Amino acid sequence: MSREIDTFINEGFSRYKKATDVYNTFRKELQNKLQLILKTRQDWGLVVPQLESIKSTTFWPEYPLLNARITCEYKEKQLIIVIAVNWYQSETDIPFLGLWIEKGKEFWLTQDQFNWNSQFKYIDHGLRFYPNPENYGLEEHFNDLLDEFLRYIKDLEDKSEFLTTGST
Repeated sequence: MSREIDTFINEGFSRYKKATDVYNTFRKELQNKLQLILKTRQDWGLVVPQLESIKSTTFWPEYPLLNARITCEYKEKQLIIVIAVNWYQSETDIPFLGLWIEKGKEFWLTQDQFNWNSQFKYIDHGLRFYPNPENYGLEEHFNDLLDEFLRYIKDLEDKSEFLTTGST
């Protein structure tokens, strides 16, 4: 082994426990915050949330992404909506905020014809928002993402109603 690697490993022996504690606390607190955003949201539009279903899954450190998910019902079908802070797919060291449907993906099929608000990008089957790294404003930005998603669902509903009734 090289001398630099030996120095790095020796330094790691004295810092690993503290670094692990910092990582675990950060992960837990951010997951709690994401879950709270879902739990305290008032307006779910046409989607009916099951608040008791809110949970997070951990992919870190292999896939640096922290999330919260909620099971909902829409048109008598189950949806699982995920919100996440995503370093894994970010092109920089700064994460983006994302929202996607984990279950009920058939509702994303018409997204390419939807007029997304310019601050959001639909990439790889999910909605992304790239916040200012100086101010993440998680509650505000995730509520904006959820608002945009619910606007999309309402648009689906409006188009569906138009197709079934033939009215304008």
